[in-house]
Parts: sequence; C-alpha cells; structure tokens
Amino acid sequence: MNRRAFLTAAAASSVLSASAQRVAQAQAIPRFYDAARYSSERGGTALLVARHGVVLGEDYPGAEPDARWPLRGGSRLFLPLLAASLAQDRLLNLDEPAMLTLSEWAENPRKAAISIRALLNGTSGMAFPGRGAETLSAALALEPNAVLGQSFSADACASMLFVEIARRKLMAANKESDPARWLTTRTLLPIGCVPIGWARDASGAARFDDGVLASARGWAQAGELIRRGGVWRARQLADAATLSGSAARLLH
Repeated sequence: MNRRAFLTAAAASSVLSASAQRVAQAQAIPRFYDAARYSSERGGTALLVARHGVVLGEDYPGAEPDARWPLRGGSRLFLPLLAASLAQDRLLNLDEPAMLTLSEWAENPRKAAISIRALLNGTSGMAFPGRGAETLSAALALEPNAVLGQSFSADACASMLFVEIARRKLMAANKESDPARWLTTRTLLPIGCVPIGWARDASGAARFDDGVLASARGWAQAGELIRRGGVWRARQLADAATLSGSAARLLH
C-alpha cells in the first residue's frame, strides 16, 4: 500500500464513529441514499456516516453490521492506541530510546538514537529492503536505510519492532504479554471495538501493520477514541499526549 492510500484509510477511520443500533441505515435517510447506492454498486461492503460520535447513517449490503473485514493499511490506527494505552499505565514514554527495551541495539550508535516516537511516526529509517524474510529477527538485525527523522516510511519493519517493544514491556510488568490480546481486553472491548481479529506472522505475533480484521462500527469506535483524546465515558482510557504524539503523522 502506498503512503497516500495508507493515510487516506487511517484518516477516514479517525473521523468515523459508531455506537447506535442498526436503525439508521442509509436507505432510510434520503441525503445518504445516493452515497449508499454508489458504494453498493462498486462493491462496497459497508457505509457508515457519523459526526461527533453520533451515527447518521449506515448500510451493509449483503452483510451484517458486525461482520469483520480486513483493514489492511488501516490496521495501523491501532498502533497509537497501543502506545497510548501503555503510556496511560506508565509502561511507555514516546521519547525513550528503543534500545532501552531492544537490548540488541545498545551497542549500535545509529540504532541507539532511535526513539519509540520515531518508530511510530515512520521517521526511524527502519525498513525492510524488499527482498528476504520480513520477520522480527530480520527487523532487529537491519541497519537503518535512511537518516533518522528525514523521511517517512509506512514499512512493516518499524511497526513490527514497536509491537516487540510492547511485548517485552508487558512481560516485564507481569501482564498479558500478547499486545493484541492485552489491547483488546484493556481498551478495545470497553469502547465496543468488537468483534476484532488479528492476522499473525509465523512467530505468532499480531500484525498491527496490515493484519487487523474489524467491523465498520468497531473501526469507527477506535477512531472516535482517538478523536476524543483517549477519553471514554469520562474516563481517560488512553494517554492524550501519546495519542497526539504518535498518531499525528499517521492521521494527518
């Protein structure tokens, strides 16, 4: 997926939100009829329109509202939510060097300068070369292929490294060490971002870069939580500063 398509998908998810019953189908609201027909005629699986957390219309031609769909590049929306949830529990700081957790990097000057923020906002310079295995062990062994902070990349390498940082931090804190399961239980279930599924690599790690399966309503709820700065039902569920710092490059 190219950068433009990725940013478009992520931005769309951040402005849509859903929590109402399936009584607001687009066909029942004249102003959304043309949009629903346009989407359906071109193979669209779901149309959801919302503003400030209120569903204005939704349509699911040939599917149920809770059907899960692969989000592909839109899966990256869940990376800032993972980071902000860890930060809210005082397990992570965006500006800490990644090598404090990835001890393999401690003696490499270029890698030692990479912060968690740089991994999340795509400016770390870490990217797979386009050949060979795209595995965690390969990601850990790679050298940066760009100068830190000077270019953007949505490559899977950086997200894979961040998810490994999350796994090690959760394990050290004696919590559920699978980042996807931890995030689902801690943050996504309370906001109604269910059902949700995660494709996994050969090692069993969840693919946050392109492997999330979610319903339109669930994806929208995740975007709504970001729009609200991590607040849900008067509770600070995810750290606002971390959301702003990690999601800004992804969602704008």
